[in-house]
Amino acid sequence: PGDAHAAGREAWATQWPLWQVLGRLQQRMDFLRDPIASSAGTKVLSSLQRAMGFDDEAWRLVLNELDEVSAKVKAPSSLRERVRCISGTSCVAEFFARLHTMLYSTEKLPLRDQIFMQNEDAILPEFMVRSKRMDYNDPKELDYDWKAMVQEVKARFAEGHELTREEEMQGLMPKEHPLQVDRLQLAHFILEVRDQILQEGPLYRCLEWDMPLLLVHAFSAYCRYLDIYSYSEPHPSDARLGLPGRHEYKSGTIHYWGDMEKSENFSVDPGSMDLILCPFIFEHVARPWRAIRTLADSLRPGGFVIWAAPMFQRYHGSPHDYYRYTPNGVKALAEEAGLEVAKIYAPGDLSLVNGVLMGMLLPYWSTEQVLRESELVERDTSPRYPLNVFALLRKPGSRPDPW
Repeated sequence: PGDAHAAGREAWATQWPLWQVLGRLQQRMDFLRDPIASSAGTKVLSSLQRAMGFDDEAWRLVLNELDEVSAKVKAPSSLRERVRCISGTSCVAEFFARLHTMLYSTEKLPLRDQIFMQNEDAILPEFMVRSKRMDYNDPKELDYDWKAMVQEVKARFAEGHELTREEEMQGLMPKEHPLQVDRLQLAHFILEVRDQILQEGPLYRCLEWDMPLLLVHAFSAYCRYLDIYSYSEPHPSDARLGLPGRHEYKSGTIHYWGDMEKSENFSVDPGSMDLILCPFIFEHVARPWRAIRTLADSLRPGGFVIWAAPMFQRYHGSPHDYYRYTPNGVKALAEEAGLEVAKIYAPGDLSLVNGVLMGMLLPYWSTEQVLRESELVERDTSPRYPLNVFALLRKPGSRPDPW
């Protein structure tokens, strides 16, 4: 009832001058009776400090910085002069919104780039712990020994030693991006759909873009061959770089390169793959309708594509950046290529999207917040604010026995 009265009072205050005056008087009376207000907010500041985990020195820096910001910039005059809040909910929201504009105006925000970090970043120690690195500036610590990793996974599988869900998730996080929200969502999705993929029978050739991190940790015990694909962009100094090609190793693994927008330049044999992993690739593809048909042609019947792309992310050319995708967008792509949509996963909400775009990486969120899908609103057919969209796509038919 109290919230209802406050909301009603606020609505009246915005429509009728008399009610606005009465509302302001009531607000002033409430303020004078409030024990928190009478102590000049000291208790509130102390509570905020404890809740946020700042020590006294860090909190002193926060308050000094806010004092400097307020001396340099003000909230827009239209807000300060004409927009009044009455309820606690609306006032705290207004406080955040106005502080947001002031911090951006003085370049205190964003926190950091959502993909890359700087050496002086306060979150760097957490990055080092999660990536198991000793030196952030040593590129050698990003090297992967793929052969040793595959042998380790297969030995563990043969011994019947199962990792915990958390251990598997950590194994699927790349060393160079151990704090990225979208990588944790991807790891979760892969583990969610793995059993569905394996139910259809053994896997012969499996393919992943750029490096086989996901294949090694999630599928190396089930795929006969782990293959790699690299995009080959034309370069004026070497005409061969724009052409398709492949290199087969003694182990049988094949490294392909080419361009999936042109089926004749893809280099992967039609009908040769049981599983293709191409996460966060299609935002960089200029002609996705052609590319998805090329992938579909490369699958054997009953084969799968694990697909992912952002719906909200900053521009990140690699070498180019073209699209963002909704759940309905990937469904349309799948239909174009004659692929079945076995599963769609669209996690995230407005809080997560806003925070990630501002540079709030994994330590700022609980695992539940990162992985949760929002409920559908009204007649919507998908969540309104998914950070990323993940899909498991299947080629119709029964998977042939690879052995």
